[in-house]
Amino acid sequence: MQVKNNIMRNKINRHYGNGLWIDTSCKRGVIALSIANNIISEIFIDKKFYCDKILYLNVKKCLEKTAFKLENINFICVCSGFYYSISARVGIAFAKGLSLGLNINLYFINTLKTLINSINISYMNGIGVIKYKNYQYCVIYFYKYRISNYVCFYHQIICTIDKLLFLCENFDFIVSYNIKCLKKHKHHIILHGVNSQGMIKTLFAK
Repeated sequence: MQVKNNIMRNKINRHYGNGLWIDTSCKRGVIALSIANNIISEIFIDKKFYCDKILYLNVKKCLEKTAFKLENINFICVCSGFYYSISARVGIAFAKGLSLGLNINLYFINTLKTLINSINISYMNGIGVIKYKNYQYCVIYFYKYRISNYVCFYHQIICTIDKLLFLCENFDFIVSYNIKCLKKHKHHIILHGVNSQGMIKTLFAK
């Protein structure tokens, strides 16, 4: 099994097969199946149900909606979470165990980038924000062209709330994970979880 992080699209073309997508890093988790990057089955789960047994039961539910068997999965992709959050570790441990058992590739993707990619907007120039620690915030800068399917991420910082509020005045969009203090911004989008399309875009981004 090969464990890979931040994989570029041209390095994993051979894995355009049957994928299992897992996220437990957010309040609303997701498990999904795909064929050649097309989602064929998707289940959202609540944070309070994050455990190996429940995750496995939801994987079985996804399989039952399709003609898949567990052995038909070619690779697994899991969100890495926000600075090693406990909930993310549950999904990571489950994905690692499953990939080892099936002897298939396992990929990790950035949760904040995936949150941004989960939004279906044609043009964006903004920042993604998550709480870090000690009243600090992790901020990532991004933009998306109208003609492109992919978001470009170009800078990441750790800042205080004062710096964050200043940044918010200079960007078109703010995407945050459950940060309500920024709600006064006219284009502030609060997300409580990723979706499988966002995971696909993040993994196969150029």
